[in-house]
Amino acid sequence: MRSEPLLNAVLRADFPMQPSLNDPEALRRFGRWLAHWLNPDASPKNFQPTCNSHMALPLYAHVTGNPELAAAALAFIESKFVRDGALIQPASRRNMMPYAPAWIVMGAALGGNPPLKTVLERYLSRFQDPRGGGFFGSESARDAGTGEIDFDSTTLACAALCSAGNAEAAEKCGRFLARLIESQAVPDRQFFFMWDPG
Repeated sequence: MRSEPLLNAVLRADFPMQPSLNDPEALRRFGRWLAHWLNPDASPKNFQPTCNSHMALPLYAHVTGNPELAAAALAFIESKFVRDGALIQPASRRNMMPYAPAWIVMGAALGGNPPLKTVLERYLSRFQDPRGGGFFGSESARDAGTGEIDFDSTTLACAALCSAGNAEAAEKCGRFLARLIESQAVPDRQFFFMWDPG
């Protein structure tokens, strides 16, 4: 059994694409599809989970008004993937380490799990470049204090910090993103997403 059936379903196009909050039928279809994959406690029915398979679930549950699913998903994530104040992530995330915890911080902040929010916000914040405000993608860059800043991780971390109420870190991150956008020579033709403050 593959470890990422949600991604595989998207690639096979049997996933109800882009459910809109303005389309109740799309949300119902997505809810049925999700129920096919998950037990009521948010554990997977027939696949090996990673934090990737569950990272957005608490935020989805919050946005769609399902606090029971949000609580179950956060409890499942905490029991399976949080150890010693860090998020256990697959090797495929080694250059985007802040990305998954940022999703979970948003879900925990909005879904009512302050202890998990605090633990993962602290973990997430360790990746922020203290000089520039962006987020290092890898542990090696974080530990060295220099290296590649990951755009996807940085944008999502900024949203997570806002959700968590960490205005100072979010503002620093926002200033980094503004500088990145302003530095683009021809953004309508080519946009550079990576930044190495070296």
